[in-house]
Amino acid sequence: MWYHHLSRIHHVIQSGRDRVVPRARLAARPLRIHIAVNDYCNIRCPHCLRETPGVKINQNCLSVGDLWRLAPWFKSAMTVALAGLGEPFIQKDIFEIVDLVHSYGATVSLITNGTLLGEATARRIVGPHPTLLNLSIDAGTPEVFEKVRLGAKFKEVVENIDRLVAVKREAKATFPVMTVNMTLMRDTLNEVEPVLALARRWGIHHLTAQTVMFASEKVDRSQAVTNRQAQEALARAEPYARAAGVEIRYVPLASDFEGLVRDEARGDLFPPSYPYQRRKKRVPGSRRFYCANLWHQMVIDVFGNMDYCCMADFGKVGNVRDLDPADLWNHPNMTALRRRLVQGNPPPECRKCYALEDFGRRKMLGMWRAEFGPLRQMF
Repeated sequence: MWYHHLSRIHHVIQSGRDRVVPRARLAARPLRIHIAVNDYCNIRCPHCLRETPGVKINQNCLSVGDLWRLAPWFKSAMTVALAGLGEPFIQKDIFEIVDLVHSYGATVSLITNGTLLGEATARRIVGPHPTLLNLSIDAGTPEVFEKVRLGAKFKEVVENIDRLVAVKREAKATFPVMTVNMTLMRDTLNEVEPVLALARRWGIHHLTAQTVMFASEKVDRSQAVTNRQAQEALARAEPYARAAGVEIRYVPLASDFEGLVRDEARGDLFPPSYPYQRRKKRVPGSRRFYCANLWHQMVIDVFGNMDYCCMADFGKVGNVRDLDPADLWNHPNMTALRRRLVQGNPPPECRKCYALEDFGRRKMLGMWRAEFGPLRQMF
């Protein structure tokens, strides 16, 4: 019933005021909470951040007990993403965490490589509670798939997802709602149509394509593609996507603000799909900037530390075991970073990021209205 979502309604309304004014100290709680439940994985992908020199992995996993202080904030969150640099289904208590989030009425979002979606897991995840399952499928042919996902067998992953779809149909369940996440790199630019064919096979209607991103200059960048190359590959596949009934959402993850401005001036072949990337941008030097990651998303790492955002490494704000979530969300250092954007002086790391947005009140109102769509679907 609608009254179960009163806290969400309140914070969606408050979030509009926070972004239109705009404010550095926020009245609204985060509408999205991203929790890295673990950093363990059972396969190796050359393009994954796990393969970047200096990135620490296989350190920790968060338990239900670690998240109790944060749990009341699930009541006001639209989505709680349980993802990070690990495979969620490798964790034995993952469904205890899923149940905790569902008990507060939030939608759970999971990202999986599909290798551990056995029958028991399939039957556990299928049900009435709102769950988004993002399937990481970078290629639709066995040779390329197994080249970019070392240790995963294409046939087994496809069979696992076939089984999940069958269990969902057997139960006549709405959830999980499944999407496909695809990383565009040199080896996979010609794999868009085969991946779309898999999405069609599974009755999936959304594919999110993003450019491969490298966090260090020390890694092999031979797989890197530009925003334009990615757009060209998606434009070639667009007729097939329409015929298959699959919407492609494009995230130019490796593109910086200035590069997107230049490409936009040349004309989009296949424009970014999300509102804050699709809106017209002006060149840096604007009086104000905005970033959805800083205003509406809380990011928690595998040790319970809150990061400033999911893109740049500004250090840690504090730990959920030690501080109340409100003290983290409006920590003086966090509000100082937001204030820099409001004053038109974002850090260099922010200027390089595709998510940086030129501020405009009409634009902010449009983004705010878009938040009510998912809220209405919860009723």
